[in-house]
Amino acid sequence: QDKDNAEQKLENLQVKMTSVMTKINNTEKKLVEVGQKVIQAEEDLAEAEEKERIQYESMKCRIVAMYESGNGAMLAKIFESGSIAEMLKQAENVQTIHDYDRKQLNEYIKTKEKIEKLKNSLEKDMSSLQKQQEELEADKSELNRMIDDLKSKIDDYEDKIRDAAREAAQNSGGGGSNSGSDYVP
Repeated sequence: QDKDNAEQKLENLQVKMTSVMTKINNTEKKLVEVGQKVIQAEEDLAEAEEKERIQYESMKCRIVAMYESGNGAMLAKIFESGSIAEMLKQAENVQTIHDYDRKQLNEYIKTKEKIEKLKNSLEKDMSSLQKQQEELEADKSELNRMIDDLKSKIDDYEDKIRDAAREAAQNSGGGGSNSGSDYVP
């Protein structure tokens, strides 16, 4: 009966082990997926930073050109334009460039913040999944230990049953003239 109980416990532990192994496999798949997303977020961030560098260089060139031409040159252009319409057109062009630069800068800032948040979130998910995997590995180790202990107990019970059967066969044989046919393994 003890052997049967131990075998039942062993079967239950093996079912738990199967469940833990399934969870470990699922966690590993999630880790791979999150890892790929982190890599993509890092690539997106690098791309956004390159875009920022290009925008910065463009804005710097425009500022240098405006500075080199000076306010006097701009005023001269506006006054030499010959009409109020030309002057307004020049002013509108300057405003359009300024608006474009501002829009690009705001877009860049939003994109960079979004990517940073995504990356941080993914790194937290990765950390959480790694912790979960460690816990599952610990559960797996504990279940393996318990299974090994139960297998050892079952082997001990089988040895005791074999010894008891041998002893019973010798006692019923009438003084040792046992032909071996009564032996129960």
